Amino acid sequence: MPYKIMLVDDEEEVRTSIIRKMDWEALGFHVVGDAENGEDALEKIHILDPDVIITDIHMPYMDGLQLAETVKEKYPGKEVVIFSGYNDFEYAKQAMKCGVTEYILKPVNSEELGEILQRIREKRDKYLEQQRDIRILRENYRKNFPILKEKFLNDWMEEKIVKEEFYEKLEEYVPEIRDSDRWIVAMFCIEREETVEGGAVVEEKELHQVSVEKVIDEYLTEKYPFARFICEKEIGVVIALSQEQTVNELLGVFDQIQKVCRQVFGLQISIGVGSRKQWIRQVPQSFMEAKEASGYRAVPDMGSVIYIRDVEPKKTETLIFEEQEKNALIHAVKFEQEEEIACELTKIIGRIADGKIYSRQCKSYVISVLNSILQVVWSNELEEQRIFGYGTDCYEQVLHMKTTEEVEQFLLKLCCEIHTQLVQRRENMTIDIIKEAKEYIQENYANPELSVEMLCSSLHLSPSYFSTVFKKETGQNYVAYLTDVRLNKAVELLNHTDDKTYIIAAKVGYPEPNYFSYVFKKKFGVSPSKYKGKS
Repeated sequence: MPYKIMLVDDEEEVRTSIIRKMDWEALGFHVVGDAENGEDALEKIHILDPDVIITDIHMPYMDGLQLAETVKEKYPGKEVVIFSGYNDFEYAKQAMKCGVTEYILKPVNSEELGEILQRIREKRDKYLEQQRDIRILRENYRKNFPILKEKFLNDWMEEKIVKEEFYEKLEEYVPEIRDSDRWIVAMFCIEREETVEGGAVVEEKELHQVSVEKVIDEYLTEKYPFARFICEKEIGVVIALSQEQTVNELLGVFDQIQKVCRQVFGLQISIGVGSRKQWIRQVPQSFMEAKEASGYRAVPDMGSVIYIRDVEPKKTETLIFEEQEKNALIHAVKFEQEEEIACELTKIIGRIADGKIYSRQCKSYVISVLNSILQVVWSNELEEQRIFGYGTDCYEQVLHMKTTEEVEQFLLKLCCEIHTQLVQRRENMTIDIIKEAKEYIQENYANPELSVEMLCSSLHLSPSYFSTVFKKETGQNYVAYLTDVRLNKAVELLNHTDDKTYIIAAKVGYPEPNYFSYVFKKKFGVSPSKYKGKS
């Protein structure tokens, strides 16, 4: 599979010349796009995800060194090659500090560029080969976490450890996460194996888990103290956060992890993320939230990284169901269809066997089941009258039923109505998110610092989830939509005011008039001054 490459230069003839004179296929590369400057390149890198960026050093708006530095920070692992007409050691030295892989002088020589690309290809091939080495994966598999540490982490998540022993065991097994400001839990689920060229990269099913664990370790080790464990075939991770580290930054790391798992190992994973907790004894609550968030992967267009606050933003308290059948029922009500809900209810009510409902023990059991179902209604603020009917006491109804069949049918009808409302709620929530986002952009487009992170912070959403929903609903990514809003407002000001171009640029969020003119001309085909002259 060829590596993806992008060319960045403010001179179109230079980009065209390089593209035409290189035999990219023979070198093992494929040109996925080109850009006129660093700003343009960053937008396209986010969408096209190239492996290698070849860029000029001197460009307007954002030069090659600034671009290289930003790529190193936001997209670690990508190779950057800079070409320049300046044979200056200081430029080369500065480029190396910015994470540049190679530095080449203009005019670009085909043979020299080919040699550089060959070295880059060999470097990346070697990296992928090491990642895919089955022998290394088997060794990592045998050297998995010790059994006692694994048992402690699972017992902790299920709140089976008595308070007197907890801190002693915490210090013994995972001291690296004890002293921190906040904690959060994520659950990694390997959904399926995708095919890549030549078949599956890792054929042994047992090594899929080790492959994902290896990527998790590589991406988290330098930034966060953490502890891994296995829970019901999912990989759980408890991450310790400092006060400076945000949830959105962590979600960005998770997004990189799922991309690497797909690209390197051919594995599609989803990541459920609980909310951040202030006290270490609250970590099991984040664990339960992460499990609930992971369940939303069954909902279309949810994305691969699912943060509980994105999908259940109004939830004020985490529901913890200790019994396995309760967890299964709530999951079915939220995400499955009537058949699956009925199946879970049959299992639960079946425990009563043929006992009569008037038995005190049976009544207590049924009421506990009903309470668990009603918690979903209350926690999600659903319309109770629509579910129960006006003036209806569901407790009184169920207590007067004579057979388990009546109870089961009553609860099934109740669960199906709750399920219907939850589906509608999710659809309405998406509409509300888009509406609030557009209103925020309309109110703040003049701020040159307006970013997707700033918007998401205001809306209490993660950038990855918002970007997925926004693109699906509007057909545009955030940057393209914001640019349209700004330029449309600029046109309005050009048509109805006597303001100078540089003043209009500042009013619509462009502090640099030259860059405003560049963006304007790119969209409308003429500069702002010529547009104003025509109007």
